[in-house]
Amino acid sequence: MPTPSLQVYILTFCRDAEQLYGTTLIFKTLRVGFPNARVVVVDNASLPEVRNEIRAHARDVGATHMQLAQAIPHHIFIERTLVAGQASRMVFLDPDICFWKSVETWSFDELIAGRLMPEHRDYSTDCTVQPRLHTSFLWFDNVRKLLETMDRIRKFYYEVDLFKSTMLPFHQGWIRYDTCGVLYNAIRRSTHAFVEDELDCYDHLFCGTHIARVAPNLAPRLREFFENSHELAKTNYSALRGLWRLQEEYFRVMTTG
Repeated sequence: MPTPSLQVYILTFCRDAEQLYGTTLIFKTLRVGFPNARVVVVDNASLPEVRNEIRAHARDVGATHMQLAQAIPHHIFIERTLVAGQASRMVFLDPDICFWKSVETWSFDELIAGRLMPEHRDYSTDCTVQPRLHTSFLWFDNVRKLLETMDRIRKFYYEVDLFKSTMLPFHQGWIRYDTCGVLYNAIRRSTHAFVEDELDCYDHLFCGTHIARVAPNLAPRLREFFENSHELAKTNYSALRGLWRLQEEYFRVMTTG
């Protein structure tokens, strides 16, 4: 029986022309990761002066390009796209990703697959961030079944927002569910966390589209790590290979302080 077709979505976003390198990073290696898949690039109301360049990159990799005149939150984009049901299998990618190997033939029995971000302390928001599968690379292998599962959850927990980022007071401090974090925790047994071999196929540049906003809130050595990674993305993106292993140390620091 043939594998159902796969649709890949990339949400591009650029609010600072100096950080366009992060918004267009994925186009350097997209067809390494997805040689033949149908790809839709949705530009989330980037600066007018960079839109043509983003459109050209999309054209060069054979992707369909859509331009949003007004920006929408990331969680709304993901949920609306899933509900629209244009494909039975969907992948969502951030633009600040590099692929080193093809992942197009992957398939999962679970409803969602992605890189597991552990619970960690985020001192810039004074919150303990709950675990989730990172939205930079989310794989939905059975969209219909996922939507049915979400409907069952909402019939009982009718006030829940499964996709939106939220902060809540909890005992002695605050906790945060980042985008899709509630969804992950609601169906955790039906998710797959990428294993080492899968993580070795790609790397994600943290804050690739908004490092200028985040860097001032980081501890000095973490800020240096982030900024060094961004310099590589500008000058020698292939040197980012294996970055995910170094990022694990970031989470250890954020967990232990």
